[in-house]
Amino acid sequence: KKELILVQKGTEIQNLKIQFNPHFLFNILETIRYAILVDTKKALEMIMELSRLLRYSVNRSDKPAVLVDDFEYIESYLNLQKNRFGDRLSYEIYIDKEAEYARIPQLLIQPIVENSIKYGLRNNMFIMINVVCKVIGDEVVIDVEDNGGGMKEEEFVRLKNRLNRSYNMVGSIGLYNTHRMIQLMYGEKYGLNLRNDEGKAFFVRVRLPLIETDESEDIND
Repeated sequence: KKELILVQKGTEIQNLKIQFNPHFLFNILETIRYAILVDTKKALEMIMELSRLLRYSVNRSDKPAVLVDDFEYIESYLNLQKNRFGDRLSYEIYIDKEAEYARIPQLLIQPIVENSIKYGLRNNMFIMINVVCKVIGDEVVIDVEDNGGGMKEEEFVRLKNRLNRSYNMVGSIGLYNTHRMIQLMYGEKYGLNLRNDEGKAFFVRVRLPLIETDESEDIND
């Protein structure tokens, strides 16, 4: 029975692993198509960045990534989005030295920043996304904050309630999948904590156990 539960848990984790939204790929390809006509160099840079990102996503393993390496690909994702939205999107990433070589699931925060872009730009001409990675005690904490206006309080309450279910029926799939995957991998102590400042900002804190890279490991794996 215990082995069956482990198999079911492993299957659910695989099903929840982050996949790129087809709309993202379609929109980036459209941006590249336009860039080919007006700026060939920029188009080639975008193609290379998209290729690196997709290769990393497709070749993911069950072994967690090194945080500082993983964020190279998160930055590729954000750069591609910035090429699409131009000056409407800005971002800053700060990684504390203590957090650089912690182990995290691959592309963990991609759906979180995607959520910020999707909803932040829906009602705002410009948004800023700030990402801060640090170690607090025996945890890795990743804070993602945007000034995209947050959401109405009743919607926020529904979202928080949805995160605590063992299944997701509608909406906020990226946030739910990320939260559920973390809890299945590391336990219910970990996951996403949300804060909403209606009309101003939305904040997501990701809490993970601190798992440091073993010195014998190749950090470029």
